[in-house]
Amino acid sequence: MPTSRCDHALAVLNGLIYAIGGRAETALAVVEVYDPSTDSWSTVAPMPTARNAPIAVAAGGLIYVVGGTTLPESTPLDTNEAYDPATDTWTPAAPMPTPRSNMAHGVLNGRIYMVGGDAPGGGVATNESYDPATDTWRAETPLPGVRSGAGSGVVNGVLYVAGGSDSSGFVTTNEAFTPAASP
Repeated sequence: MPTSRCDHALAVLNGLIYAIGGRAETALAVVEVYDPSTDSWSTVAPMPTARNAPIAVAAGGLIYVVGGTTLPESTPLDTNEAYDPATDTWTPAAPMPTPRSNMAHGVLNGRIYMVGGDAPGGGVATNESYDPATDTWRAETPLPGVRSGAGSGVVNGVLYVAGGSDSSGFVTTNEAFTPAASP
């Protein structure tokens, strides 16, 4: 990877791996793309908002980069920006209702889910979903308890949220979320 960093997001779209944001000495806006077929990296348009620890997901041919923090303050962000690789441009999208970082996430039925995370004042159990088609967010069933830094994955239409930490420390909890039918 051309830029050394940590706490960056990765998203996969059209067989390419996008390394987005993160931090070195400060929050980064840099976006680099790895092409496994040529074993090469290239740099594309930077994010409008430099961010540490954002979440990135591919949906509908775009990459959405959500949340994260500023540095050095570590203030959680509500920022949501969409990258279009066809035009190498960024577009602002509706901000996340609850500013946060370190969320679990997944895409189900075309909606992007952001679960738990660190918000101003501490961890949250919040579950919010974003509909790229309408550029809107809605509240979903929250986690049973506060959790941040959890891993997540989608299998057979179910979003699994495993591990992470709460106010007592690291947890082994594994929970499954199945969205209700869309209205």
